[in-house]
Amino acid sequence: MKKITKLFSIVMAFFAIIGTSAYAQTPSVPSADSGHYYILYSAQNGTKPLLKPDNSQFKPAGFLNTAGKVLCADPNLNDGDKLYYANLADIEAGPGRDYALWQIEKTCTGIVLKNKGNGKYVRESKRVSDLPYEMEIKQEGSSDQYAFRTKKNATDFGGFCIPWTGNKADSWNPQQGENGYTAWIWEEQLETTTQPTLNCTELTVAGSTGGSAYIKTTGRPTTANIDGTGTEIYAAADAGYKFVKWNDGTTDFTDNPYNYVGTDNKTFTATFEKLGTGTILASDELDGKYFYIQSAANGLAADWNAGDTRNNVLYADGTNGKLKHGSVYTDYALWFVEDGKLKNKGSGLFMTGSREQDAAGQPFTAEAVGSNGQSQIKTGNNSYTCAWKSNNADRLSSQGENGATSWYFVFDSKVTTDITSLKEQNISITVRNGILNVAGADKFTVYTIAGQKVNANQKLHKGVYIVKVKDTAVKVLVK
Repeated sequence: MKKITKLFSIVMAFFAIIGTSAYAQTPSVPSADSGHYYILYSAQNGTKPLLKPDNSQFKPAGFLNTAGKVLCADPNLNDGDKLYYANLADIEAGPGRDYALWQIEKTCTGIVLKNKGNGKYVRESKRVSDLPYEMEIKQEGSSDQYAFRTKKNATDFGGFCIPWTGNKADSWNPQQGENGYTAWIWEEQLETTTQPTLNCTELTVAGSTGGSAYIKTTGRPTTANIDGTGTEIYAAADAGYKFVKWNDGTTDFTDNPYNYVGTDNKTFTATFEKLGTGTILASDELDGKYFYIQSAANGLAADWNAGDTRNNVLYADGTNGKLKHGSVYTDYALWFVEDGKLKNKGSGLFMTGSREQDAAGQPFTAEAVGSNGQSQIKTGNNSYTCAWKSNNADRLSSQGENGATSWYFVFDSKVTTDITSLKEQNISITVRNGILNVAGADKFTVYTIAGQKVNANQKLHKGVYIVKVKDTAVKVLVK
């Protein structure tokens, strides 16, 4: 066994010595239109130092010489594993020649690099990937050598591919020039390639005043090439706004998300309008006002949320039980504060347990989170109200700004203009010389039409005011 191991080492050393001369390289200009595979030989011969982006030296000349070795994969590499380089003879004797063959494959947006042996692509210029990542090829000066790099995510490129220590590939910026670390000789082979059949339908989405739009895929792009099998697009309302519709230039669509199934190039624009007045209230500005409780969860925070719920408001129904969240803008989505509790206008019930409603309710608290007007809500000693799956409300520990437990209080100017309910309670409101008189009630509050609380005992300027008595609010004109 020792003799076999020693013999193998000698053979490997021999191949290492002859690797650069046993296979003569014929430089080619890499192109997806060649119709053939390529072998990528390293042109890095150790005569140049490795330079940093500021051109200062990172490694001296002679640190590494990989000239003539080829970039390769093997059947044991999984998604995310690093590529490596070796003598072509070793690849042919080991996993097989196909693992040193590379195809420049066309996509709807550019080109990608694909290994023939394992069928995987190159990501981040140094790793194998189950999915294709866009590639750039750049000439090293005026030589027959070319550097290449591939994207590391949906939008950003990695550095250029280089051979590195441990026979592994790595990435580096900037290009290192002829015979430098980023230089490769692309040799066209006899083996032919077949380009995939492409259906390059382009889908574009756009937001407008009050919100943004994206395609529901990695990176949330606004433009993507689609295959016609169905692509979801999503409109996300800004704080104080609600989604209204999509329009593709001819037709309106109200579903959100909307699943586009088609092969025509399309641009969808999302339209939004103000939710209530669109004014975001702090927790100490809630008295005397109706308001919506709008989700601030964008689906990007590290929480257990079901996704982006920024279009949704917290609402109730007419019975005890769990609260919901969704695109519901009726009285059942309007809340006001009564006796330190959150009361629903539509159901007449109070929030309890941070996620339910009943006739008794529990005192509520609202805590500011972040610096953008968001609050976290809880009733009693429970954890915070959260936007949960299947449009149900639930409760969680704090998920932070833009998380599932974050909400906006959005002012709504809707008030009760019919004073019949006050008459039934033997309460009347009169105005004389700018002074309000509310007969039959010990406590009442007065607000401007914009929601600013004013001193009810002082003479009021001319204008429209909101007078809140118990849970009824009416408009009063001061002449």
